Amino acid sequence: MESQYLDDIISAMKSYQSGDVEEAAALAKQISLLEPENDIVTLLLGNCAVVSGDFETSIIHYRKTLEINPHLRDAQLGLARIYLKLNRAKEAFECFQALLIGDNMDVECLLGSAEALVGMGAEEEAKSTINLILKIDPSKSFAHLLLARIARGRANVEQSIGHLLDAIAVDPHSINAYNEMGIDLIRAGDPLAACKAFQTILDQEKRSSDYVFSNWLLASQYLDELSAKEIFARHQHWETVHGCENPRDRFDFHNDVTTDRLLRVGFVSSDLYSHSIFFFLQGLLSGHERSGFEFIFFSDLNEKAEDDRSAILRALSDDWIRIKRKGDKFVSQIIEDARIDILIDLAGHTGGNRLSMFSSRTAPVQVTWLGYAGTTGLTNIDYRIVDEVSDPTPDADKLATETLIRLPGSFLCYQPLADWLELPFKQELSPDKIVFGTFNEAPKFSPSAVRLWCEILRRIPEAELVFKCRPFGEDKTREFMMDHFREHGVDESRVRMIGFIPSSSSHLGTYNEMDIALDPFPYNGTTTSCEALWMGVPFITREGDRHCARVGMSLLKSVGLDEWIAKSDEEYVEKAVFFAQNRDRLLGIKLNLRQQMKDSALCDSNAFSRHFCHALREMWVTWCREKHQRV
Repeated sequence: MESQYLDDIISAMKSYQSGDVEEAAALAKQISLLEPENDIVTLLLGNCAVVSGDFETSIIHYRKTLEINPHLRDAQLGLARIYLKLNRAKEAFECFQALLIGDNMDVECLLGSAEALVGMGAEEEAKSTINLILKIDPSKSFAHLLLARIARGRANVEQSIGHLLDAIAVDPHSINAYNEMGIDLIRAGDPLAACKAFQTILDQEKRSSDYVFSNWLLASQYLDELSAKEIFARHQHWETVHGCENPRDRFDFHNDVTTDRLLRVGFVSSDLYSHSIFFFLQGLLSGHERSGFEFIFFSDLNEKAEDDRSAILRALSDDWIRIKRKGDKFVSQIIEDARIDILIDLAGHTGGNRLSMFSSRTAPVQVTWLGYAGTTGLTNIDYRIVDEVSDPTPDADKLATETLIRLPGSFLCYQPLADWLELPFKQELSPDKIVFGTFNEAPKFSPSAVRLWCEILRRIPEAELVFKCRPFGEDKTREFMMDHFREHGVDESRVRMIGFIPSSSSHLGTYNEMDIALDPFPYNGTTTSCEALWMGVPFITREGDRHCARVGMSLLKSVGLDEWIAKSDEEYVEKAVFFAQNRDRLLGIKLNLRQQMKDSALCDSNAFSRHFCHALREMWVTWCREKHQRV
């Protein structure tokens, strides 16, 4: 439409194109008040909202644009892309279909339709659309990537990797293809190859792939050939490459500087559902020592993905604010408006993290805890909550950018589900065989750990091994893992691999198939170790030199099972042999283990809550004192 404010519209568009989105949005809002039916202005407002991370507002503007001008392609396309970003697949599909009415061979819209169909679970229809795309334009690597996602959804990692290789063949610089291949390789139990896939991206993309860098760091944690110092140096480099250049000063917040007032503590996570961290969050939230604190959860999870465990956490929290698919800047404002005093990251370098937001500083005090087994490498995360066993003084302080806050006892508090309280556990041992096992994820099965497990089998002829993790439901992954045992001369008849079991109670019942658990290293188990203990299965761990290699020690000490901690490879094997040969002693430990665990510090939610909140209060007192000194 013609406008008497054409010069102002041009100025606003130039501001947008130059990257000054705030100026562009301000100008567009002024013009919109004078010409509310100007489709170009409402479209610009939608685009500005997208860049700012306010996706819900962008939808409002795009819809209004289409009411004014139903044929404006950019508005329809913008709306479709936002729906995809928000996982509103059906609405995205409808938008793309509307665009295809004008040109049913538009490859960009066909790709969008195929991605939406994958999101809707309409895989066969998606594959038909993808085949059409590849006939029109075989160079579309994203089409192969969508085929990989379909295969991954069907638990076929081998096929997924094949499609990703096709995507890379078409586009050797495809960030998404290499990244998803790295994720597949981690899942299959090959973190070294995964690191190489991520490294390929990092070598060609110096700034725009902070999430890939995080994936690389996570994969690096599984590698036993890297020293603790090398792991730390890699984490420090994240900030060098991706850290905020001009972070907000930690004292540039207007929070009430009173040390003993009610504190508002925020937790940021995309894992607030049936995820491992649930059992430890529930342990904290169930404690009755939280007076003086309000716990607010910022859920980075799609609302549709929330489940019964999300509901438990939501009921135990003081507030629940959803931030999924909102940009960092927009979320930072939400957090500041919520008057958060202490903000706790629960993700570290795992998927869906908000480390870039923490790097720019979103709250006066920033903390990391629970979700990641090591330092974040971010100097703007002030504290990391650990304990003296997991991170001993002073050596661990040299491997962290954060100030380490060591809780008395364990840095974890485990609380099982209510219906697990009476789950039956194994009450006897077989006289003619002993079963070792681990239910950790495949990337934790390092070459060093497998070597010791095989040595245990050699020393105990009647011993067997049982493993369970999701990828072992796939033939190729089982064969890949079995090859490691064959290299050590172990007969495959002595090794059993179990895939995913959907029922949590059935999963717990599978622990009755083993007598002794073997903690992997250098990346120990956490939730699986607690599950094993709950089901009367003690585990052997080996003392390591970094947090992820000392979690097993922390758990065992907090339960009072110090004798199950080995200080060397040889002692690890010797302890396995000793307990296998002393069946009566082993059985006595197993029969009393659940009660011993219930009575231990690991399950004392009241004490843990008290210690945790005391640590938070001390952080706040320090901030208040230092701010007073600044004045």
